[in-house]
Amino acid sequence: MIENPDSSDVGNAIQIGARFNAHLAFVVFLALLLRITGATWGLPDDPGWAGGPFHPDEGVAFKQGGELYSNPDSVTFGWGGAFFFRIAFLARLLAGSLAESFSRSEFATTLLLMRALCVTLGTATVAIVGRLAAGAFGPTVGLVAAALLACFPNAVLSSHFARPDTIQMFLCTVALACAFRFSQSGSQRYLFAGGLVAGLGLATSAWGLVAFAPLGVAWIVRRMEGPVPWPTCLPIMGAAGYVLGSFETFLYWDAVRAAFQRTTQMHDTGAFQFPTALLSTVSFYGFGTLATVSAWIGMVMIAARRKRTDWVILGYFLFACFILSRMGSGMMRHVLILAPVFAMAASLALVTFARWLPVRFLKSNVRIALVTGAVVLFTLHLSLSYVLPMQFRDDPRVEVGRWFAQNARPGSLVGVTQSFYGDDTYIPRFPRNHDLRIAPLQLRRNVDASRYLDFPLDYIATTDYAIDRAAGPTAPEFFRELQESPRYRLAHVVSLGKPFFRLADRFDPKAPGDLMYLRSSHRVYEREGAVPISDARF
Repeated sequence: MIENPDSSDVGNAIQIGARFNAHLAFVVFLALLLRITGATWGLPDDPGWAGGPFHPDEGVAFKQGGELYSNPDSVTFGWGGAFFFRIAFLARLLAGSLAESFSRSEFATTLLLMRALCVTLGTATVAIVGRLAAGAFGPTVGLVAAALLACFPNAVLSSHFARPDTIQMFLCTVALACAFRFSQSGSQRYLFAGGLVAGLGLATSAWGLVAFAPLGVAWIVRRMEGPVPWPTCLPIMGAAGYVLGSFETFLYWDAVRAAFQRTTQMHDTGAFQFPTALLSTVSFYGFGTLATVSAWIGMVMIAARRKRTDWVILGYFLFACFILSRMGSGMMRHVLILAPVFAMAASLALVTFARWLPVRFLKSNVRIALVTGAVVLFTLHLSLSYVLPMQFRDDPRVEVGRWFAQNARPGSLVGVTQSFYGDDTYIPRFPRNHDLRIAPLQLRRNVDASRYLDFPLDYIATTDYAIDRAAGPTAPEFFRELQESPRYRLAHVVSLGKPFFRLADRFDPKAPGDLMYLRSSHRVYEREGAVPISDARF
């Protein structure tokens, strides 16, 4: 049996004092800094700019949030509930009065408010995980766990966009904390609070079902040790939380049914695909390879300890794996619900390994600092690889639009493809008063996209994201013919790239789909014979 590296739970409680809280506060500040940096990236800075945000799902949140009570679409409920879209609805109401103060459009202000909420909840999750890990494994493990979660690339990146994933992670972590406290004290109030929060999590997205698992495991553990009341409050409070978070579900049942069928067709694999669903966690773009490998080892150590609080953590982990494997989704943002337990397990393994190292000339705390510091710093580097481009570079579409302003002749005909699959946010971001003619090239199924090359287009603007994700079997042929066409030449390329060294690319050459937009290159092709200009016109 593997012993707790920080002795008993009582000893942990004694050691968690002012010094620990000060160190945790510093880690939380680091987490906030990583998440708030670049928080406005990809938003239209000027209401005069055409086009939506860089992340396509943010446009969905704004649109569906505005139509939640007037014309709800099945997309609204496709993520499992309406709680997130109600947040978008309230943000739109608030944005109406704040847009002028922020010098932004209502659209940009709405997304900015939602991003601020994600930054806040993502940072709060770091603090909760630090306290949880300290209570379970000691203050040293708690600080390392908080530092890892603060730096996880997936957690940092998801906090920058108005999507439900960071909110979902926060709610699942709060439910896990309630289960942890119930397993320690047996107080029913933690089941009440945990059930309510788990219901809100389920109202946010289908992955919120994971939040119920640790609460159920905590009750079973207490039941095995002695008589406890039946947890009738858990399903009651869970249902109450779901109704509170998504009562709209019962108002638009037809849309809910259509959303359920659509989501099932998209995600349900019909089989248990555990290895496939979790393979992406080892990615540099998930939690960092070193941290993930440590987390898997830490999970084995937690199972070997056999303490009641450890069973709660293990129950959450296993049920989350089951849900993810059934959904069969390779999206990194969906795996984010594993981040809290991965951070705790990884920190336990790293601290234990550092203390075990037979290097006698180094004190234990020095070994811990070297081992954990190396993993945390490497994980931090991966996060900076995403944050820094957003901090120091303009939206690539703005840069492409600026190139057109400086080089394209007035009246030029510019063909533009979609930014993303099924999205009509075109690559160049022109001012609304531009004097170019824009021709949207709709790459759809059953459309011979290559015929666009026969049009008298002066320029074609596209992105390699569209190459990978554009709909229809003819789209790849169109891009191949465009690259090989003697009538067009590559005139300009804008790419975010990555700072520092390219170690991540070397080992993981293709990022998951929901991160591809940050690594895409934007290209402008110029027709031979087009007459460029050299002076700016806008």
